[in-house]
Amino acid sequence: MNKPEKATIQSWLNGELEGDALREMEAWAEEHAEELEAEMGWQSLAQEIAELIPANEAPPHADFFNEQVKHHSLETEYDVSKQSTPVSFWQRLNWLLAPAALAGVALGFYLGARVKALDPAMVQLLQPEEVYTPVMGVTSEVVDSDAATVIVLEGLDDIPESIDIVMGDSSYGVSPMLLAKAEGNAPIF
Repeated sequence: MNKPEKATIQSWLNGELEGDALREMEAWAEEHAEELEAEMGWQSLAQEIAELIPANEAPPHADFFNEQVKHHSLETEYDVSKQSTPVSFWQRLNWLLAPAALAGVALGFYLGARVKALDPAMVQLLQPEEVYTPVMGVTSEVVDSDAATVIVLEGLDDIPESIDIVMGDSSYGVSPMLLAKAEGNAPIF
């Protein structure tokens, strides 16, 4: 037998079924005890609710709740001192921040567009006369000409003529940095 309709199950639980309908329902109930227990749980819950709520009392309407809220709000006293604080002069000027920032950016772009190329005399002032050297006892001098800028280092050992630096040679076939580390003279980065 297929599952009976909910109305048939409810009628059986209430003891209202008779005859063939009662026998069919009892046969189904024996095979499907778990489903019947669930239905019985809902039935008992419905009975409890019906017992707790009287049938002759009308449910309250929204007007009732609105009146309750109105009376509660009138009876409750509020601390007015916490509601508002005076606004300072600088807080009133907050709306000026965005236009002031926009004006500052526009002024920066305008001044940047108006800058001309540096004069050669100014370029000469900006070039350093000495270059930093990490090795103690070595000094440097910058010589600038029209063709190139040359940095002269004083205090270093001469490079032997047998080493061809252009081809990538180094002394003894070892990297100059590795040699400097082995001798303990390597700069620490």
